[in-house]
Amino acid sequence: MDKIIKKILLYGLLRRFDDMRYVPGQRVNYKNYSAQIVFYYPSYKKGKDAYTIKFFKDGTEFHRLCVEEELSEEMQIQFDDILK
Repeated sequence: MDKIIKKILLYGLLRRFDDMRYVPGQRVNYKNYSAQIVFYYPSYKKGKDAYTIKFFKDGTEFHRLCVEEELSEEMQIQFDDILK
């Protein structure tokens, strides 16, 4: 019986994390700072996903809880795109 319950709980957790837009360790932009995702909170408030990020500001490390809309992916510009 315990194995069945563990499988059900594990499946439920895995299903929730399938909808992640960002994964822990991924680099993102927060305002004008480069940040790193630390933790994911599914359906934090009003069905919105939240993330804990860490970023550096003036040499000090900050940790902040952000809603998904506050973050954006870091863009990597290819030199070929600039030259065209």
